[in-house]
Amino acid sequence: MIVYMTINKLNGSFYVGMTNGKKSGYLGSGHLLEEEIKKYGRKNYRRFVLEKCENRKLAGSKEKYWISKAKNKWKDRLCLNLTTGGEKGYVFNDIVLKKLSKKNKQYYLDRPELKKIYQERAKKTILAYNKKYGPANRKITAKEAKYINEEYSSYRKKLPELAKELGCSITVVSKYVKLKKKSNGSGNGGAKLFEPDVIQIRKMYASGNYLQREIGDKYGVAASVISSIVNRKSWTHI
Repeated sequence: MIVYMTINKLNGSFYVGMTNGKKSGYLGSGHLLEEEIKKYGRKNYRRFVLEKCENRKLAGSKEKYWISKAKNKWKDRLCLNLTTGGEKGYVFNDIVLKKLSKKNKQYYLDRPELKKIYQERAKKTILAYNKKYGPANRKITAKEAKYINEEYSSYRKKLPELAKELGCSITVVSKYVKLKKKSNGSGNGGAKLFEPDVIQIRKMYASGNYLQREIGDKYGVAASVISSIVNRKSWTHI
């Protein structure tokens, strides 16, 4: 990887970038740089290598260093870099952000037909979401909120089941849940089972009609997990 600088021979503007060096005559891909090249022509630009780096990560840090150094040295020249540089963590400067905001706003003001297109697209997205998950703006009554908490806190029903029953999305139902999950049971982020599953597993095993391996296959867990459940070595809170 190489870190390079491209300079406009007419007005002194500069651009710092990095490349693998495979493209001959490559000057850079910055938006402002491309606009200037169209205006002044490629023949009025000169590129030279600042540093050669072993990998892209090192090149990114060097790019950031040289952009900062060039800005401090040539305060009267225009820097064509839109960001502070580097592989990650770069930021747009305030001037660029204002320009981008103004440009984006003007883009849509000049194209009023896009507003209708995006409104129709948003409408279709909402309808598709409501069809799959239920209405996201469904209002829950006080009676329904009480019912949600009773069923959920007693581990009789999961949130997806309650959402389907009430005809709304899981997000709506979760807003009314007052029970704070503990780190055990389904409150554990890595849990594959829910409390209703555990209750059913114990009932199935107690009936004598199922082996632990068969129950494990049904719920997608190992037989050892089922063994811990039915012997109450795990999920002891229910």
